[in-house]
Amino acid sequence: MRWNAVKTAIASVLPASEYALWINPIECVHEHDKGMTLSGPDRFFCAWVEERYADLIRQKSLEAGGGDTICF
Repeated sequence: MRWNAVKTAIASVLPASEYALWINPIECVHEHDKGMTLSGPDRFFCAWVEERYADLIRQKSLEAGGGDTICF
């Protein structure tokens, strides 16, 4: 699953505590050619992650051979 590769790549650039708090809880609910649909614990969490980490997630998704469309 591409999301696992993306998470591993993000873990290598973020402090462990930041990764554990904001990236690890995210789950991929659907992967497609253009990107992924991600889910988190609640709307606030997803909005916060999208605002602060969407560019990083997109970049790592592209590097993992996926698309750059990320939906929460």
